[in-house]
Amino acid sequence: MDERELRKMREYLDREQIREAFNRYAFGVDSSDPEAVLSLFDDPCTLVAQQPGKPPRRYEGRAAVERFFSKGLNNDLKLLRHRITDNLIKVDGDRADARLYWDEIREQNGQLILGADRLIPLIAYTAISEGSGQSNATQKSTSISLFGGIGLAQSFYNVPRLAFDYAVTDNLTIGGAVFAYFMLSATQSSGTGPSSDASKLTLLGVAPRIGYVLPLSSSVWFWPRAGITYDWLSISPPTGSSNTVNQFAANVEAMFVFSPVEHVGITLGPEVDIPIRGSASPGTGPSMDASQFHIGLTAGLNVWF
Repeated sequence: MDERELRKMREYLDREQIREAFNRYAFGVDSSDPEAVLSLFDDPCTLVAQQPGKPPRRYEGRAAVERFFSKGLNNDLKLLRHRITDNLIKVDGDRADARLYWDEIREQNGQLILGADRLIPLIAYTAISEGSGQSNATQKSTSISLFGGIGLAQSFYNVPRLAFDYAVTDNLTIGGAVFAYFMLSATQSSGTGPSSDASKLTLLGVAPRIGYVLPLSSSVWFWPRAGITYDWLSISPPTGSSNTVNQFAANVEAMFVFSPVEHVGITLGPEVDIPIRGSASPGTGPSMDASQFHIGLTAGLNVWF
């Protein structure tokens, strides 16, 4: 075997070792085995990694590369498979340049998303109607608040909600929100006279919903949601029967989620609540039609696991 044939044989073996290195890397990542992946890196070494929508990041030295993979391989994927095709390898002495197609097959575990919805009602418009025909009465109000505080004084749709959502796929979410308000005690006084009991409020509500998450970048998502809300409000005077208001409403929220740190998101977007059916029962009197229409801009907070 002459020198030319030996050189070709060495180049062939180098190519096979490079292909094997890619395959070992893929099997190590798919098995969530940092040690298997790190065995392919010498010391010193440099890793350049890039995520969609972000500039490349360099990890210099084996310690930095080890931290990257130790964290990255602890993921929430129950299935990850790499498929490597179309290898183009150029060997030049002790250096080589390799290019290939790298496909990933992913099946992600569902994620639980906990949220504080409508935490800060920045802008709110509400129209409250009671009665029908000539006895109909409507009250409209518009408000702006930078730090919350509108709350039940304007509409029960401004009360903060505790939300639970589950990502059944990478994009589809199913969940809902609950909210409650309890006035434990209330008194009123006039001038120098003694104080007396006042009416107390109780509010309960539930809002099942479905949503779809659209990634805009690695840290920004658009999360539109739609569902049904049921509200029940009771006003209990010191004496006599309670007044109650209940309503079914369709609600749509178009939230943008901004993630300043991993697994934490700030939500901001418009919301609208459209009454479907509602009634008010004023004490012992007959019930009447009642509805609340609400539209606004709100902010909240989410964490996911």
